[in-house]
Amino acid sequence: MPLVIGAAPFGIIFGTLAQSSGLSAWSAIAFSAVVFAGSAQFVALGLVAAGTAVPLIVLTTFVVNLRHLLYSASLVPHVRHLSSPWKALNGNRRASGAVPRRPALGEL
Repeated sequence: MPLVIGAAPFGIIFGTLAQSSGLSAWSAIAFSAVVFAGSAQFVALGLVAAGTAVPLIVLTTFVVNLRHLLYSASLVPHVRHLSSPWKALNGNRRASGAVPRRPALGEL
């Protein structure tokens, strides 16, 4: 539930911007389903509203999302010991799905 509290304002803001940019409600929903990163969603929306060519929008979205490569590289030492199915199962999570936890007594 706490993650929904943070995601709801994002959805409202994106929906409002999408509507003011001329996207229909269904286009905004499809946009949110296809573009999986919030910042890339806003960047791509601005480019769509400006009439930018689709290949440039795709390239720009790709470049904006390259930061996830750095995030995943920093996690390699922490997940190397996990089995492949476990890594595959947990590798498709959004940053908003990461919930911090307190370290166990032995981990300090």
